Amino acid sequence: MKIIFIMMLIFVSHFSTASDISNATYTVSTVYKGTLGKSEVTMYLNVDGEMVSGSYMYDRYKKSINITGVKKNNKLILNEKLINGSAVFTLTLNKNIYQGEWCYDKCIPIALRFDTSFMEGQIPSVSIKDDDSGTYKLIVSAGEKNNELIITDSIDQPKLDFFDLNNDGFYDLVVRTDIRPNNGSQVVFISTTNGFIKDEILSKANGSFEYDYIDNQVIFSSKEDCCNKYSKDIYYYYGVGFILKDSLFFDYGIDKGFDKNKKNNFKIVL
Repeated sequence: MKIIFIMMLIFVSHFSTASDISNATYTVSTVYKGTLGKSEVTMYLNVDGEMVSGSYMYDRYKKSINITGVKKNNKLILNEKLINGSAVFTLTLNKNIYQGEWCYDKCIPIALRFDTSFMEGQIPSVSIKDDDSGTYKLIVSAGEKNNELIITDSIDQPKLDFFDLNNDGFYDLVVRTDIRPNNGSQVVFISTTNGFIKDEILSKANGSFEYDYIDNQVIFSSKEDCCNKYSKDIYYYYGVGFILKDSLFFDYGIDKGFDKNKKNNFKIVL
C-alpha cells in the first residue's frame, strides 16, 4: 500500500473573501496487526501531520496501552511510558509492513501490517471552503475524482478524521461539526465505489464520536447540559449497515445506570 499523503489546499474564486477560506484539519487513523516478539499484537494510530498518538494491545489480554510519537517519511518513533522510564518503538515502512524493534532493557523485534487504503487511490488533496451562509464545501480529491461534500449547520469549522469504520479495508470520513466534549455532532461518510456517501444512521446520532478499534464499534458519548446525566450509544456494522448495539445511561445524581433494556446497573467512567 502506498503511504498516504494529504496536503491542504485553499480554493479561491474571484468572488471569495479572506473570511470565506478555512484550512481543514484532519487525522488518518489506521489499525495494524502483527507480532511483538512471539506475541500477537494490534496497534491503533492516529496520524496528524508528523504527530502520532494511539495505543496497542496484546491480542491475548485485550488491554489498551497508550503510545505517542512522531512520523517522518517512512519512519515511526513511538514512546510507551513505563513505571521506570519509557520503552521506544523504532519502525521503518517497507511496502505495507512496519518493521523494527521495541526497546527497554533489551530490544524485541516487531512487525506490523496494515491493509487500509483509500478506495480510489492516494489522496493528494483535501480542501474546505465556507460561504456567507455558514455552509461548508469539502473537496476530497482521490485519483482522478473529486468528491464534493456539502456540510450545513456546522457550529465549528469542520474537522476531518479518516477511519475504516466498517472494516472493509477502505477509509471512511467523519466530519466533526461540533467539537465540544460529550456534546459533539458529526456527519459520517462511508467510502463506496460511488465516492463518499453519507451514512444517515450514524450522522443522526447524538454525542461525540469515538471509534473502539478493539471491539470494532462506533460510540457516541453525550451529557445533558443541566445535570450529571451521561449516555453512550454503541453501534456496530452488520452486513450492509450500522445498527444500534446498546444504549447506556447513567445518572450521577442517583448513582444509577442502565442499558437499553433497563437492566444491568453500571457506571459510566468519565
